[in-house]
Amino acid sequence: MDCASSTMFNIDTASYAMGIGTTTSNSTLTIAGTSTATTLPLLTVATSTGATLFNVDVTGNVGVATTSPWGLLSINPNALASGVPSFVIGSSTATNFIVTRAGFVGIGTTTPARLLDIANNGSVGQMLFEDTGAAANQHYWGLTASRGSFAISSLSD
Repeated sequence: MDCASSTMFNIDTASYAMGIGTTTSNSTLTIAGTSTATTLPLLTVATSTGATLFNVDVTGNVGVATTSPWGLLSINPNALASGVPSFVIGSSTATNFIVTRAGFVGIGTTTPARLLDIANNGSVGQMLFEDTGAAANQHYWGLTASRGSFAISSLSD
């Protein structure tokens, strides 16, 4: 950024907005990447020792624990403690979806034992395959495992 001709930092006291690299904030905090160096991230959150916790690059890719996100959302679990999952949807008491450090995916379980582990303690089928190509006469196929039994079912409307 050319510091002589650009606004580096702006506070709009009327709208309580702050801009970094811009004079027109469109939210409470706006960061505009005006640097000509495409290798610099727009935003980095790091520890006191410099380890990256969160990173947003100039293309909008977000990295968690990585300085080089290669997808829209990249998560690097290498720095996690043992037993800490790579990705979780839910809370510590009600986890709906989890990816372990080993790459196992769990739906309805916090401890998947295989590449894909689906757990269900209800009466609804565990997997549903749906043919939605037609407005009428749609077909559904379900896979259910319960109390040692496995069932494949089908129905149509």
